[in-house]
Amino acid sequence: MSIDKLIEDAETIMIHSGEGDTETWKTYAGTRTVRALKAELRRERCGGDRWATVWLSIAPVAHLGHQGDHVIDCLDIEAGEIVDTRSAT
Repeated sequence: MSIDKLIEDAETIMIHSGEGDTETWKTYAGTRTVRALKAELRRERCGGDRWATVWLSIAPVAHLGHQGDHVIDCLDIEAGEIVDTRSAT
């Protein structure tokens, strides 16, 4: 499945960002395109002072990081690399 289709079909899109050990999660409610998500990540990264990743859920996210949730992590949206975290232990 393409990254565009995953973004379009996701039930929930979360932005995980932070600086150092401080992190935040927020629900993304913007346009569901690669271009729009890249722009959001650029804003979150503040010119390189912070880090940010996109998390796509194909089912409701009850508890992030719990193996039973249907969560797919787009680690590098710029390169189009997608990691399905459901297979991680």
